[in-house]
Amino acid sequence: MRTGRKLTLRSLWFWGGLALLIGLLANSAPWGKAQIATTTAALSGVITDPTGAVVPGASITLTSAENGISRQFKTDEAGRYAFSQLPPSQYSLTVRMTGFEIYKQNGIVLDAAQTASQNVALTVGVEAQTVTVTANASLLNTDNSNVAASLDAKQIVELPLNVRNVYGLATLNSSVQNTSEGQLLLGGGSNTTDTADQDISFMNFAGGFFGTTAFLVDGSWDTDTEWGGVIFVPGVDGVQEFKIQNNSFTAQYGWSTGNVVNVVTKSGTRDFHGSAYEFYSSNNTNALNYFQSPGSCQGLLNTNLCTFSRNQVGGSAGGPLYIPGIYKQRNKTFIFGLYEHFHANTPSPSSYTVPDTNFLAGNFSEQLSTTPAGTDALGRPIYDGQIYDPRSGHAITAGQPDTKSASNPYGTGLVATQTGYIRNPVPGNILANIAGYVPDPVGAKLLSYFPAAKTPGNVPNNLILAGEAPTYWNEYGIRVDHNINSNTNAYFRYSYKEEAKTGAADNWGSDPAGQGNQRPNNRWGMWAGLAHIFSPTLTMNITSGVQIWHETSTNQSLGFNPSTTLGLPAYVNQEDPLFPTVNFGNGISQLGPFSGNTEGVNNHGPVGTVAVDLIKSLGKNTINFGFMGVEQVFDQYNYYSDSLTFDGNYTGGPDPLAGTPGVSFTGNGVAEALLGVMDGASIGTPTTPYVSNHLFGEYVQDDWKPIHNLTLNLGIRYEIQTPFTSRHNEGSIFNPDAVNPLSYSAGRPLLGALQFLGPGNRYIYNANYKNVAPRLGFSYQAIPKTVIHGGYGIFYPEAVSSSGSMDTDGFTATTNANLSLDGGITPNPN
Repeated sequence: MRTGRKLTLRSLWFWGGLALLIGLLANSAPWGKAQIATTTAALSGVITDPTGAVVPGASITLTSAENGISRQFKTDEAGRYAFSQLPPSQYSLTVRMTGFEIYKQNGIVLDAAQTASQNVALTVGVEAQTVTVTANASLLNTDNSNVAASLDAKQIVELPLNVRNVYGLATLNSSVQNTSEGQLLLGGGSNTTDTADQDISFMNFAGGFFGTTAFLVDGSWDTDTEWGGVIFVPGVDGVQEFKIQNNSFTAQYGWSTGNVVNVVTKSGTRDFHGSAYEFYSSNNTNALNYFQSPGSCQGLLNTNLCTFSRNQVGGSAGGPLYIPGIYKQRNKTFIFGLYEHFHANTPSPSSYTVPDTNFLAGNFSEQLSTTPAGTDALGRPIYDGQIYDPRSGHAITAGQPDTKSASNPYGTGLVATQTGYIRNPVPGNILANIAGYVPDPVGAKLLSYFPAAKTPGNVPNNLILAGEAPTYWNEYGIRVDHNINSNTNAYFRYSYKEEAKTGAADNWGSDPAGQGNQRPNNRWGMWAGLAHIFSPTLTMNITSGVQIWHETSTNQSLGFNPSTTLGLPAYVNQEDPLFPTVNFGNGISQLGPFSGNTEGVNNHGPVGTVAVDLIKSLGKNTINFGFMGVEQVFDQYNYYSDSLTFDGNYTGGPDPLAGTPGVSFTGNGVAEALLGVMDGASIGTPTTPYVSNHLFGEYVQDDWKPIHNLTLNLGIRYEIQTPFTSRHNEGSIFNPDAVNPLSYSAGRPLLGALQFLGPGNRYIYNANYKNVAPRLGFSYQAIPKTVIHGGYGIFYPEAVSSSGSMDTDGFTATTNANLSLDGGITPNPN
């Protein structure tokens, strides 16, 4: 029995201790090296003289001209300096000390989530002289055991990327493979595969399971709770850095197996910069593939649709927010904007087998063979393709005449050679030859939605049509950064991505029985951050964000009224306002939407994040501590299309209960519809789960440098993943300890019963409050250009479902019930 226990005393001890620790450390003593948060960087090092002796009291200045940042510190008694919570940028380091020449190092590029060391050896001289190093600094990670690879903005823009999806860069890492799902928009696929830009994040790291990777955007949780992929995919020109961490042994990372993909977006700088681009591809510029001939589009109704075109155009710009006469500055407020449009159109030719005019009129003589394949139990010849009257089924007895009577109006007077059941063939396979035949109004109406065949006769693939399978997106983004003062800076970003794919092309045009399906896939997001330097020894970085992914599947018959239009029961329209999925045997193409194209809406989110990371330096020790809280919401409302099945079984024969040796086929699904019988039906039931859960993670880590070339990372993390709860408690659980109501009938206690959720009992399983994750790591700089990393950690990846349904909340994606159709069609004739 699981309970609805809330987060109370189990976490209050940690939050209280964390607050106390902040207060104590805010007034602590000397400091040492730097550490990082997910969106900021750190730089530390040691200042020495030509003999290698440390230089205490040296003045260190770190500046970023492009971001308007300037920070100053003095080395401690061990000659150490440290800068933490630095926005990703290119920096210059200046060192001044009486008796030494000024040292200046340019080209120090610091990326997000990077901790780097830059040791400096001063030259004896006067301060009027300056030693300037103009080459880019070669920075090694000597401060933690994380194994990572990062790409900066220049590499991100210049590397070739299919449809410019930044997450495609992850496969450059040798430990990452993406065979689970390819980006199929160009080459090897089409838009009708419904491949969204998030699907490229079906990734496996170092042989691990899919869905165990943490995706972060600007430090905010960007991982979908339903299937473990990324939610918001920012445009390439808006990304400052793309970082892949394979083994994140530092304690600030959680809810994964140590694999983290961290994307940091671009901000404006003190100088104006911009970009504009267009990528275009079409059949006019591409060669035919190996299997395609120049005349391969012939025979289509519209050969103009047999072309492929793709266009991706956009631009970005950033710089200081400068308003003439109102707000004139270059170092305080920066703005960056992005717009991108993508459009691809792929032809989707398909062949169909539809009933010709004879079939629709009830004449099936085309499929009737002229050569008997055997005889039935009454001695009558059996022909391939024979249609049998479904209502003529009756019992016969070996050696007895098949006598017509009031109870057996279908008797033939022939003597039976076997005992069993038999049906009578329709003379000439023409339904009008059945006495009293009148086409069933519901079946005839259904068949009227078939497009006209282009080839007469009972011919497979007698109709070829081509429709469009377009996909497009429009992305808008804006980010504002502001230096509040020399110790505090903040940013805010808003992005919107309007996207749509084709689930199935509307090859039948506006025909409501067509299979056309569109997949809008829109996302919104807002992110904000604040970095503050309390003192040279205490820094803080706050990140927050919220995003939502609105995923829709829209069939072309949405709004269709099956009750008034087709004559189906009224409740069908109330549950599923769609054209039903109608399946026919004999190779006839279906009517209505494909079964996989469910009509509905899935809202992945809102997913909200708040994270605080603080760093306190204490001599040889650097204490990192903080927390992250995530709230995740998922809901869906789907219509599952009603299904009608006409397989032809009830117009087959002659024995309705057994096959006939030597006969390839009998019966026809179209004939069943006209006769008002069907093999089966089901009605879909809308699902309305609205579920949410929370992730809480708290950590403390001590980065201890016992000697100058060795760093030990000693951390511990505590996590809570609350079980999903359902809004209005719309769910149930199986309680193995509850008394089953059947106990009263059985006369003895029977354990195990279904219980509905309710106040105080909302979780579908007991929450786990024992997720303590120790993290241990080391970095040893064996020689100046070589660092050895190692680590150990316990990880608790988030429990997600990759099956397309929320299997953690007790709901299933589809439910079926028996459906009996009014209007003349009956499901189970003899």
